[in-house]
Amino acid sequence: MKHVDIDPIVDIFEKHFFHSDSVNLSNDLFVNEVLHRYIQYLTAKAKAPTYYLSTIQADIYAEINEMLHKKIYGHSCISDYFKSKESFR
Repeated sequence: MKHVDIDPIVDIFEKHFFHSDSVNLSNDLFVNEVLHRYIQYLTAKAKAPTYYLSTIQADIYAEINEMLHKKIYGHSCISDYFKSKESFR
């Protein structure tokens, strides 16, 4: 079986999404926190030179925002998503 690497942005997103404090965050704050962690990853691993970060930051924000909207599809915010999941338990 071929090993498939998960993109670090997905891993950071998932870990942050299921962190207990994320339930209380606004969508915008959540996206900004994931963006900050991903940029820390990129700079620490020298995946992107720091002078390019301002150029790509808006694109990364849009990607994380889209990931969030797909994750909470049908809900207006993260807390609504988790409330609906609790009602099924």
